[in-house]
Amino acid sequence: MICLTYKRYIHRKGKKHGPYFYKNVRDTEGNVKTIYIGGKRGVHHVVREKGRSPLKLTIAILFILLILISVLFFIQNRNLVLSKRAVEENFIPFEVDQILIKVLVKTGDSLVKEIRVMNTGGNEETIKVEALGLLDIVTITDNEFTIKPGQTKIVQIELSSFDKKKNIEHTPGVYIGKVIVKTKDFEKEVPVIVEIETKDVLFDGNLNPISRDRTILQGQETTIEVRLFNLQSKEPTNIEVDYFVKDLDGNTIISERESVIVETQASFFKTLKIPQNLREGGYVFSAQASYGNSIGTSSYLFEVTSQKEGPIIGFIPLNFIQFCRQDPLCWMLSVIVLLLMFAI
Repeated sequence: MICLTYKRYIHRKGKKHGPYFYKNVRDTEGNVKTIYIGGKRGVHHVVREKGRSPLKLTIAILFILLILISVLFFIQNRNLVLSKRAVEENFIPFEVDQILIKVLVKTGDSLVKEIRVMNTGGNEETIKVEALGLLDIVTITDNEFTIKPGQTKIVQIELSSFDKKKNIEHTPGVYIGKVIVKTKDFEKEVPVIVEIETKDVLFDGNLNPISRDRTILQGQETTIEVRLFNLQSKEPTNIEVDYFVKDLDGNTIISERESVIVETQASFFKTLKIPQNLREGGYVFSAQASYGNSIGTSSYLFEVTSQKEGPIIGFIPLNFIQFCRQDPLCWMLSVIVLLLMFAI
């Protein structure tokens, strides 16, 4: 059967109407029949029908690619999760009984803290214990030892306000560092906060965070209640208060100073603004109340984490874009989804 399409126009009362489309069809017996297709809509419908076959093929191919890459993406991330879990469950050679060491030392004094290191693996381990950022304040006895599976070693850590060898007295303040317990392939960090105060403290204080959660998002604010106590007299006294934010390596990130009048006690709120570009990890907020030769200290440990939901570009979160930049399967999957949505 042969089909031929053509168009006609009709003139009525001086106006041209059309085009109107027809097709001639020759059947198997040789007879020719004329069939009316319709106006412009009819032809567009025919053209659209002709163009649907390549589009359907494209959509089918995109669907197949979507399924394949989704499976690979799932397998990849599943393997990462299983690997991390395996490391956490099977390859931790030891445990430490302390997650934080925080002490208050008076000028000219020292004290000893103990940590217990237990071999939780299946092999004999050689373990080293060292201090970072507090080399003149922390002294570790028996800092390298070997323990068998199931055994526990007690390590003594001396924290002093003075350096015996150099005969140096440390200035009162808050000192930050770490104690690192490690083997050849694994290590754990224990934050250390040493508050050194003068022998006689005339004004002391403490810090009370408003939020119970010690986690603060990058670029956000948190509020801490500062309480100061006048241990000298009941007379109103003007004192200086220094505020610091330090990382666990002892680096100062933020520092401020203000004058406060304290009668018997004073309570006020301090708002702490976390910089947007501050890296994730542990930090210490400290306050030092100074009056004459007296310095009282207080500190507070908190954690900085990245944004839970990043800013939006169009309708795509920025942290999702940053993640996909590092994962080829992720951005390939995203491109295919967008193409498929456009094709449909």
